[in-house]
Parts: sequence; structure tokens; C-alpha cells
Amino acid sequence: PFDADVLWHMLNRAVDNRERRLEAEQAAAYRQLAYTDALTGCPNRRFIDEFIVAAVATSARENRPLAAAYLDIDNFKLLNDVVGHEQGDHVLKRVVDALSAHVVEPAAFARFGGDEFVVVFPDSTVAQARMVLDDVRTSVSHIEVVNGSRVTLPTRISIGIAAYRGYETPRDLIAEAEEHMYLDKAGSAGEP
Repeated sequence: PFDADVLWHMLNRAVDNRERRLEAEQAAAYRQLAYTDALTGCPNRRFIDEFIVAAVATSARENRPLAAAYLDIDNFKLLNDVVGHEQGDHVLKRVVDALSAHVVEPAAFARFGGDEFVVVFPDSTVAQARMVLDDVRTSVSHIEVVNGSRVTLPTRISIGIAAYRGYETPRDLIAEAEEHMYLDKAGSAGEP
């Protein structure tokens, strides 16, 4: 009391649905890989480049505050040379832990380069972003690196913050934050 054609059609449909679901899962996995830093597991430059474009567009359209920050681990090349890349990788992962603990939505961060990170703060002023990043800086300062002589080396990050004023491109905003970061690295206040 069953029709073989109907059964065949139902089986084909079930197989097609399963194939579509598997393809969608595979596409999502590839997308995740495309936006994730392989070493640290945090978002990567591609992610933050797209995020800041959307954030700038929203800020411009809705006249809302926006801040961007550029972070750099001080003397990271020297750290890698002195204690090795394994310890350097450990420091990168711990910096990501500090950022993850303090940067909350709608803000987002990503590894931007070797020892550099960018944080985008939608709906935030420079002062609000600075409060968050001061906590990140404090957390990072507690990261200890021990070299072969058992000498503990401090970890410090330099931070620059820029405010979106309504006319900067996403690239301009990151470049301005980077300039402020270099001023911080040189020991100046360096931020607006």
C-alpha cells in the first residue's frame, strides 16, 4: 500500500536536504576560518576591516560616536629574540585573553598584524574607549615572561585611540589611532 515513485521522491528530497545542510555547514566553517587568526583564535584583520567599514557607515548615518584603537606589544621582536617564539606566542594569546575579558559588544577587536591589534568601539567616545583599554593595559602588565636565566620580563602595550569626527574613512581612522599609538610608545599622552 505505498507508491514507489512517492517513496523515491521522498528519499531523494531527504538526500538533497542533507547535502544542502552539509554544504551550508561547510561554508560556515570556511567563513569562520577566513575571519579567524590561526594562532590566537581571535578575529583577524579581514574581520576588523569589514567591521570598521560597517561601524563608520552607521556612525555617519546615525550621527553616533565611534572610537577606534590601535594596540602594539612593546619590544615584541626583542621578546621573541630573547625568550623565543613559543613565549612570544604565549604573550599574544594572553593579550587576546585580556582583550576578550574587557572588550564587550558592540565593540570588537582583531589581530591586525604580528603584534598589533585594532579595537573598534561603536557608540563610544574616546574617554569610554580609554577606560576599557586602561583595564586591558593593566591586565597585560601582569603577563610575565621568564627567559632562560629565570629573569622575569614585563609586558607592556602602547595604545592609540582616535575618534570618528564624521569625515574619516575607516583607513584614516585606523591610521590616526596608529599615529597616537606611536606617541604613546614614545611616552607622550598622544591621544585627543
